[in-house]
Amino acid sequence: MGPESRLTRWEGIRERLLADIRVRRLRPGAKLAYERDLAKELGVSHPTVHKALASLAADGYVTRQVGRGTFVTDGSAKRSGAVAMYFGKWANPFDDPILFRVCAGISSACQEKGLDLFFHTPQDVRLASPAEYLRTILDRGCDGLLCLAHVRHEIVEEVAESLPTVIAANLRVKGLVPRLVADQAAAVAAGVRHLAALGRRRIALVGSAGPDYSLADDIVAGYREALIEQGLAYDEALVSCTPASAPQEFRYGISADRHYWFDRRMFGLVEPPDGVVAINPGMAHSVYEFALAEGIGIGSELGVVCVMDSHWTENVSPGCTAVDFLSEELGRQALDLLEAAIEGRVDRETEWFGEPKVIVRESCGSPAEMRTPARRVEAEVVR
Repeated sequence: MGPESRLTRWEGIRERLLADIRVRRLRPGAKLAYERDLAKELGVSHPTVHKALASLAADGYVTRQVGRGTFVTDGSAKRSGAVAMYFGKWANPFDDPILFRVCAGISSACQEKGLDLFFHTPQDVRLASPAEYLRTILDRGCDGLLCLAHVRHEIVEEVAESLPTVIAANLRVKGLVPRLVADQAAAVAAGVRHLAALGRRRIALVGSAGPDYSLADDIVAGYREALIEQGLAYDEALVSCTPASAPQEFRYGISADRHYWFDRRMFGLVEPPDGVVAINPGMAHSVYEFALAEGIGIGSELGVVCVMDSHWTENVSPGCTAVDFLSEELGRQALDLLEAAIEGRVDRETEWFGEPKVIVRESCGSPAEMRTPARRVEAEVVR
């Protein structure tokens, strides 16, 4: 039996009308149908509708005017001051230092605004139907839902029908609800500009071979435009950013699932790269390991920029320059976007973009340190 069966009929009607008020399908000032007409429309008795409207009126969501009818009041005055946060599959803020900082920003902003925050992990919802999850957050009295990472689309769709919902840091969901996007293309461009300012002329781009990145074209476009802006040539041989872009024997990577590999043949070119922009810490880690194995000096011969800052980029030696946006500020922006959705100031097509910021460390070197040109490495078969 579904969650609706646990409600009395009048409670079900109340929740249905309240959901329409919260998402502004029924806007402030809207006149509801007369009780008897509403009862006929909903297929319930007149006393059931009367009791539901009386409850909404007692809580201030509607006002009943003798001889005129029932009208929706200003719903913003009746917000509960609570929001829910849902982490999608594979995401655990306690295991991921970047996501942890996003959550810290959301938590801090909630405290400053006096909002209660309820968060749910995949373990909380993996067995729940979308309707059951919606009932959970409605029972908590939440005004809206903030989703992070790779969320279940069916849950987002169900909740968004009844409650303002936004998504942050999800690469593939677009047009379903308002979303906050970590602009990877802009981050890559910032990395290119930083390396070019230090005199690097052969800047490579290494991406992820995993199945969960769908913005490779946008990232490569941002990379290419930044090269042109800096007066540098675009060389396709310096781009390793798509699945199956190299035969297996030429893939170099350090992760067990081999998602974070790059095409090592770029280092065997007559003019090999003297700079690399990696789109995540896993890719940057692979570049570091490769340079160590080949005796290539990070900072002197090869400059490295990593998109996204992490404990690894901070503590590796030499420290890795990062372009960061998944930080506490992004968490604050996510909550701002949710509040805008609750107040009806944005629609489902709305996209906000996190601004990238370069954090300089030793991995890029300086013009004075670039004494040795990048070496050509024979791209022998790796088994």
